[in-house]
Amino acid sequence: MAGKPCSNLAAVFGSFWVPVCGDTPGLARIYLVSAQISTVLPLAPAESEGRITASPDSVWMVTDQMGTLVRIDPATNTVRQKIQLPAGSYNPLFADGLIWV
Repeated sequence: MAGKPCSNLAAVFGSFWVPVCGDTPGLARIYLVSAQISTVLPLAPAESEGRITASPDSVWMVTDQMGTLVRIDPATNTVRQKIQLPAGSYNPLFADGLIWV
């Protein structure tokens, strides 16, 4: 994995989910118990100040400056939904059963 952690991280579903910026951006999933990288998804955070958040069944992150919010299934490490937000939206937050941006 080339790059360095950027943005915030989330500790959910038995893993740290760490956005990585640099030459090869991505979203690293690191097991909490072993500290081993399980996978690096080819999803980059939209901005280094962006946020990653989690709901009870998904990990959420905005992946481009056009406002694409992706919903990641932690069971399969795949994108299960994309939602288009206004450009410049970077900081999703899960609260009260909803994703707020």
